[in-house]
Amino acid sequence: MLKRIVTVGILFLLVTLDSFAQKDKSDPDPIMAEVTTRGRALFQYDEAAWHASDALQATHPATTLLGRYIAHKSDSRWVVGFGHLSEQRDKFMLAYEATQGVTPKDFVVRKLDPPREDTFFNLRTKRLTV
Repeated sequence: MLKRIVTVGILFLLVTLDSFAQKDKSDPDPIMAEVTTRGRALFQYDEAAWHASDALQATHPATTLLGRYIAHKSDSRWVVGFGHLSEQRDKFMLAYEATQGVTPKDFVVRKLDPPREDTFFNLRTKRLTV
């Protein structure tokens, strides 16, 4: 009986290994293209937020106006908005905006005085992430 179990186990392993060996490696997994695209987009978002945050800190911003940031790609450049939610949480108060310059590391920061109320893109995005 034990001999039979071992024989069946070995046959199972051989068939399994053979099926893996026959898999065509030239056919890429279709989901990998989507995963790669999302990974690259996340990397670009992270880089934009990083360099925009550095540019903002160089201006010595009023920290009472900050709390959150949201980046989005506008045409071919990144725009990163810095601000906070209103007390009623119905508006995103955009206090600073950093726009990408010539290079991905270049950002120009402008202070919005008074802070601009955003009830659409930034608010909806923040509600999803809070």
